[in-house]
Amino acid sequence: MKKFQFNLQKVLEVRELREKIALQNYQKELAELNKLRRELLEIEQLISVNIKKVKIAKHSYEPAFLIQVENFVNQLRKLKFLQQEKICSQLNIVEQALEKWRVKHQEKLLLQKMRQKKWQQYLQEVEKEEQKTQDDLNLAKFIRERQ
Repeated sequence: MKKFQFNLQKVLEVRELREKIALQNYQKELAELNKLRRELLEIEQLISVNIKKVKIAKHSYEPAFLIQVENFVNQLRKLKFLQQEKICSQLNIVEQALEKWRVKHQEKLLLQKMRQKKWQQYLQEVEKEEQKTQDDLNLAKFIRERQ
């Protein structure tokens, strides 16, 4: 009885490796996006805290200090805008990485399906061979019993 062999096994292994690398790249880019979003949240919180401080204690601080706080808040707003642009750019990178992973995943699935079909064919051939052997044994037994 012959051993099961899938001629494209090496190709399948390469495609599995490429899919794994694409998934890792996607996860890395997604982690970077989440980091940028956390940083944006921190900037927004800083803006909010400083605006509240100015509103609450407007009368107890010197005007020069209030101007410094206002300048600081304006700088934070600019930083927030830049961070939002980084997030948009990173979002595009994440989408591209996801699409690359999907393509690699589909390529791998195609070969896995081919392998599965080949395996089913192999099992059918093995079953036919076993049935033929069993039939031959039964025929030989029948002939011996008749003699």
